[in-house]
Amino acid sequence: MKQSSGYLPHVDGLRAVAVLSVVFYHYNVRGFSGGYVGVDIFFVISGYLITKIIETEIGETGTVRYQNFYKRRIRRLFPALVFTLATTALCAMLIFVPEDFVRFGKSMATAAMSVANFNFWLESGYFDASSHTKPLLHTWSLSVEEQFYLFWPAIMLLIWKLRSARVRAMTVVVLGVASLVLNHIFVHSGKTDYASTIFFLTPFRGYEFALGALGAIISDRWSGNAWIDEAMTVIGLTLIAATVFILTQNSVFPYINGLYPCVGSILVILGAARSKTGWLLRNRLMVWIGLISYSLYLAHWPILVFTKYLLLDPGTPLGMALMFIAALATAAFMYRFVESPFRYHSLEGGWDRFYLGNLALLLVATALGAAIYRSDGWVWRYTAVGPGLLGALVHPVAQTDPGSADLLPNVGRAEQVTNAPAWRAVFKPMSASEIEVGKARRFDLLRDACSIGELNNPKRCFLDRPIQILVFGNSHEPDAFNMFHALYGKSPNVNMIAFGTVNECDYRVADGNIEARTKTLNCDARFAMLNDRKFTDRLGFVVYGTHYGFDPVAAGLWDVLEVIASRNKKIRLIAIGTFIETTIECSSIYNRTGSLDGCKADRFVKYFNPHERTNSTVRQVKSMDYLYISKQELLCKSEKASSCVVHGGGEPAFYDSHHLSLGFSRFIGGLIARRYAGDLQAIGLPRPDPQ
Repeated sequence: MKQSSGYLPHVDGLRAVAVLSVVFYHYNVRGFSGGYVGVDIFFVISGYLITKIIETEIGETGTVRYQNFYKRRIRRLFPALVFTLATTALCAMLIFVPEDFVRFGKSMATAAMSVANFNFWLESGYFDASSHTKPLLHTWSLSVEEQFYLFWPAIMLLIWKLRSARVRAMTVVVLGVASLVLNHIFVHSGKTDYASTIFFLTPFRGYEFALGALGAIISDRWSGNAWIDEAMTVIGLTLIAATVFILTQNSVFPYINGLYPCVGSILVILGAARSKTGWLLRNRLMVWIGLISYSLYLAHWPILVFTKYLLLDPGTPLGMALMFIAALATAAFMYRFVESPFRYHSLEGGWDRFYLGNLALLLVATALGAAIYRSDGWVWRYTAVGPGLLGALVHPVAQTDPGSADLLPNVGRAEQVTNAPAWRAVFKPMSASEIEVGKARRFDLLRDACSIGELNNPKRCFLDRPIQILVFGNSHEPDAFNMFHALYGKSPNVNMIAFGTVNECDYRVADGNIEARTKTLNCDARFAMLNDRKFTDRLGFVVYGTHYGFDPVAAGLWDVLEVIASRNKKIRLIAIGTFIETTIECSSIYNRTGSLDGCKADRFVKYFNPHERTNSTVRQVKSMDYLYISKQELLCKSEKASSCVVHGGGEPAFYDSHHLSLGFSRFIGGLIARRYAGDLQAIGLPRPDPQ
């Protein structure tokens, strides 16, 4: 059927499907594992409607009146966005600890400037902060849409000059195919970080907008009958439902998987206006949800983030249901009092002031966000009574920490454990810069260390020394390096070689050889060195430092260790156990509760496995010969995490949720020197001399 140029209620119903899919996905509703495809449905709808608007204007005037076009976009999007930025800024100021508040400032500035997708793309990766500390994370999709609005009118004007409608349609198809090809190139590039690139950046979403645009171009010439419309609606809704219920967060997306909901969406747009099945979208409830969908999308995620952040709770089904009701109520309020007055009502000639006012407010939001980002997290928000303005009301503050003694800056001296002052007995918040510096400091020793990638550097690598130690592991490799540097860093007989982490490396053991195809971070070259007998013959010791290092997830690492040991029977292996992992960052726990003891409290401990070696199902854990160094035995009085020491060497055990600080690693080095000195000497290492 020919599409009307007037109001399309079924499109609002499709918006309802899109926003509910996203909300139910975020709110952990069972079955909505692929609900994030709702964003892609929005992109198709935008491509369709914006193309229809531009086509109509070009047909009437022969050109695009850019000023009018962007004024309509401002009127549609900016009031609700400005309201969201203002309310989230207020909540973040009241609730967030300094480091999270600084990150919020950056996201606020980039959201106001319509480049939030670039910000979250750059932040994505292994050490990225949890998404549940980012109340503006969902604005990445608004930035993608706004970037589409920036370029599409000019592209449409060029396409319109192609007189044939068929040629215009084919040109849009070519643009869409180019976007899909770009997805294909990145997915098969061999880079392990392609997922965030294709997810956040606009060119990789281009085919979704193009599908909507293609639907707009052919809609006026569409001659379908009732049966075809019915079939298109059913097929379209089925494709959308299948992707919502089948895809998961581990699916490659968008790429080919994005085609299914997008094709389904354009089929629904073209077929559901009068089909009987289309009533599922045209009914009053779905249309109403579609009308408030923009406000609901803006409101639901900050409500989730701030509620979970404030309550320090992962969210129960009842809690999620209450948050959904709160999101609906907030969206209804925003639609009635923020969106509608500016979208539908006349301001009696005051529109220029309205447009300029919105732009000015976005500039203010940008400036405020930048100021927050460049600050130290506004530590002045903390009062004398405890951490946080609202946090103190929810979590009583421990003013002292009598259960754990601090070590003085002379790190590594185990004898300092007793009779030392409590760490920050009087609460003082950690500033954002202090946390950032603390996290970065764990790499200080590695910057000047001998690495496997530059063994020919005589200023760093001393291959003529009799004792060669390779430190090998995942992101906890620096922790192991720092511990053993405290023992042998000054020894003239020891050369320590950093492997440089296995993270981001696609490696495997095949036919007795170790292979890594990933070129990122020189993974292929570094793993190739482990096959070089000239190198392995030099080694006397391998220190294995990982997280979950004895769990099945580390089985591949033990395969690598087994191959290394088989090449040189003289190599002695030292395996360091895992410590505590918390549900949120330890520095955040401290700032919210006023005590580092929270970092070992049961409600914050995500992983603690004192029997990791005994209970391990990894074959080599039981079959290989190695010296096992247990952090649990060194740091804990019992098999409960609450009995462990969580600060030493003048620093917390970790600033994030599990990577050890430099001071604490060197403190453990001192404990190793006292507890394992005889064992280290027995396998051929000199007596440790902790520095």
